[in-house]
Amino acid sequence: MSRPPAQPLTVLKDPASTGTVADIEAQFEVILQIREETNAVAALINEAETIRAQLADLRDQVAGTGDEAEVGEVAGALDEALIDLEMGLTDLRLSGGSAGQDALRWPRQLFAKLTSLAGYIGSSDFPPTTQQLEVHRRLQGLLREATEEMEEIRGGELAALNGLLQEQGISMIIGG
Repeated sequence: MSRPPAQPLTVLKDPASTGTVADIEAQFEVILQIREETNAVAALINEAETIRAQLADLRDQVAGTGDEAEVGEVAGALDEALIDLEMGLTDLRLSGGSAGQDALRWPRQLFAKLTSLAGYIGSSDFPPTTQQLEVHRRLQGLLREATEEMEEIRGGELAALNGLLQEQGISMIIGG
């Protein structure tokens, strides 16, 4: 079965919209930035979860070896640091159940705030408002802080645990 030849497609602005093409392009640029930022938040969450999964495996690996107390203490500090970081990115208590009540029980965190902001900005054919841009700048600041916090965890708690594991001949924890 052959395909018909490719043809150019021109997307036109809704003629009923009072927003200009420049307005829509400004909106699109901010939404693209927010997409990159949500990807960065997701990468931080994924890294934290990957490390935490390795910590769970590590506990099983050192059980009964005599090293579990020391390794457990250092691993516990790392786990707590990762949980603190993640709780600012997404709420780990969210279950998806509870008749949809999770959003009422606990405040939204960075990932949800970014995705909500993108939805608000993209809901019209106008550029982002001054207020939306200010919220975006604040959320970008929170992302920078979270990224710096992960760097500190990698250089602090994770490095300390890996040093201990290396001394004891145990496979190290792999971070991002």
